[in-house]
Amino acid sequence: SEAARAAVAQVAAADPLPGNASLAFNWQGMQRVFNFDVVFEEAASQSEVFDNCGVKDLIQLALEGYNCTCFAYGQTNSGKTYTMTDPPDETQQHGVSGLAGQSRGLVPRSFTHIFDLLRSRGAQGFKVYATYFEIYNEQITDLLNPRSIYPHTIRWSSTSGFYVDNLFVIECDSADDLMGVLAA
Repeated sequence: SEAARAAVAQVAAADPLPGNASLAFNWQGMQRVFNFDVVFEEAASQSEVFDNCGVKDLIQLALEGYNCTCFAYGQTNSGKTYTMTDPPDETQQHGVSGLAGQSRGLVPRSFTHIFDLLRSRGAQGFKVYATYFEIYNEQITDLLNPRSIYPHTIRWSSTSGFYVDNLFVIECDSADDLMGVLAA
């Protein structure tokens, strides 16, 4: 509704940086409350989103050994793919890596950030592995080996935590290698 859009615009204009906020309004006679950490204005750059959405903190925690996940959720055409990856023309213009453009999304920026952190720490003995899978209608597909005859099941172990078995795994030495996995 127009009232909801106006309320979101007011919140976004009031405090676009990370915090703990909520938005409450009446819709069809019912009180609706939405909690959020960050609201970005429509004009926010990909760089602003990356710097303020919390992904850098997740990467730091992942390098300390914690399991971390970032996912995009929203209605069709709300900007999930644009925010997470590159606009299609950007990827085509800059090749597989797509790492040169200002419009690159959270995923390529995260890949670069991971390897920047590893280099800045002088990390020796770190290995980065990638898998790429999709869960759709409760079915798991290995996107690096979609014709795999092996079943893919989400499992848990006390030493590995949650994992999907029988996925094709690739060792990656750079952000470009990781982007190549996504292009597969």
